[in-house]
Amino acid sequence: MAKLELSRPFANVSADQLYAGFEPAFAAAGFQPQKLRPIGWLALAKRADPAGEIQANLSARPGKPATALLIITGDRQTTEALQPLAEAIWTALAAHLGTNG
Repeated sequence: MAKLELSRPFANVSADQLYAGFEPAFAAAGFQPQKLRPIGWLALAKRADPAGEIQANLSARPGKPATALLIITGDRQTTEALQPLAEAIWTALAAHLGTNG
């Protein structure tokens, strides 16, 4: 089982704004949002892959700057195979927020 756990700060963005970008970022990166938890700023998503399902979750932490945490896992994928998917999520999130994330 491969797992990536990545964190990125987003300057001038609140945790609420980060959370609002999670669902569109997942969709733009080819993931199906599964559960959205606005109280905890948490979103869970899945993606079908020939090597097996990939799961991802994004959570926001308030602060100056607010921070997003991405955890992406795959039962039969390698971390190298997950890395471009993580980058696609980060890119989509930054584009939605209008930042360089």
